[in-house]
Amino acid sequence: MLSSCLQPLDPSLAALAATPHSVAASMRLHLQGFPDLSGVQLALVGLPTAAPEIRTQLFGLKWRFGNLVMADLGNLKPAGDRNSTLQGLSEVLAELHEKGIVCIVLGDEEDTLWAQYLAYRHATIPLSMALVLAGLDLQNDRSVHRILEHQPSHLFNLNLMATQACYMPQPTVDLLERGHHEHHRLGELRGRMEETEPMLRSALSFAFSMESVRASDAPDSALNSPNGLYAEEAATLARYAGLSPTLSSFLLYDCPRHPLSTMLAAQLIWYFTEGFSQRYHEWPDGDDPEFIVYRITLRTAGYEILFYRSKRSNRWWMDVPHPYEAHNLLLGCSYNDYQSACNDELPERWWRAYQRLL
Repeated sequence: MLSSCLQPLDPSLAALAATPHSVAASMRLHLQGFPDLSGVQLALVGLPTAAPEIRTQLFGLKWRFGNLVMADLGNLKPAGDRNSTLQGLSEVLAELHEKGIVCIVLGDEEDTLWAQYLAYRHATIPLSMALVLAGLDLQNDRSVHRILEHQPSHLFNLNLMATQACYMPQPTVDLLERGHHEHHRLGELRGRMEETEPMLRSALSFAFSMESVRASDAPDSALNSPNGLYAEEAATLARYAGLSPTLSSFLLYDCPRHPLSTMLAAQLIWYFTEGFSQRYHEWPDGDDPEFIVYRITLRTAGYEILFYRSKRSNRWWMDVPHPYEAHNLLLGCSYNDYQSACNDELPERWWRAYQRLL
């Protein structure tokens, strides 16, 4: 089905594949024919209206990803209307997920989030979505509202990151709070970007709006705000997303056409790919000698929380008991969450996850 839904890349990009040590030279490209997917670990897919300049910038960057097998499958073929296009994108992503291929999507507008969400409708585990954006108005941003209201829902957590209070209406904040979803403002994350790694480690999908970057680093965006993520912070988030062992799709959207903006978008894909090339899978197990187990009893809350620390990576997880079923949820966390528990404070991340299980 994939070859019939995707059209080849612009032939002008073929010249970049001849550049030694470039990204294009090391990828399987959909030019003359659809690329062989055997062994492919990471694939790039675009919408016809997404900025083609991003590919030009990306293909000229240097390959630093070792033996990673990556392909550019081209752009989605135009459909009759927008809904058909989004449905087609969700089918393409779902098929790539079934093949075990992680997807990078060059999107255009915010409604591509709906296609990303639909691609997980047959997932065997609840969906945790991480979304980086400047603000969200659920009366106007219909895709996120549609995701939150969709039934039967397969959404477990929506984690909004790097938002700015001046772009977040109170009704939106109230709705997120009622659903016990995570919401982390830009000021909260600035200077503590390492706290975003455990958030992304538990996510299945990651979406990044270029409007979350300040105008001086991403000119000509529709928002064009003087405040926002610095380019270095955006690259850090992209790399952490690539490192996440559970994450299977990265959507980049709201991309302006300014050369500086397209270069930043290309670098975000590059840093995501770098993180992906450095992934390694580890999962807490009390019988695994590479994990240290800490049992912390919170006297005031009456809970005992199990924390796991990896000796290999120094990463932390915490155990969230399911209130009705005979299994627990293992949630990526940080050393700060462990310190909170040691101080007899219930970690907010643990509490929100437990409330979502109720």
